[in-house]
Amino acid sequence: LSFKQMPAGEITINLYDLTGRKVASQSISHFSNPFCFNTGSTLQGIYFIQVISGNVIKTQKLILLK
Repeated sequence: LSFKQMPAGEITINLYDLTGRKVASQSISHFSNPFCFNTGSTLQGIYFIQVISGNVIKTQKLILLK
């Protein structure tokens, strides 16, 4: 995944299903673009991935295929 123009600092990444339920979360101290996110045992389907850094919040639709 690629999120451009994210400020430096700790990044929180959340994964939500279509009902808005948080299914995974990860915090990283150093953001690199693009980045890898471990979805673990999450089933394939349509999700929303949210990246938070300071007061910047970016959300993208994600289609997870396994």
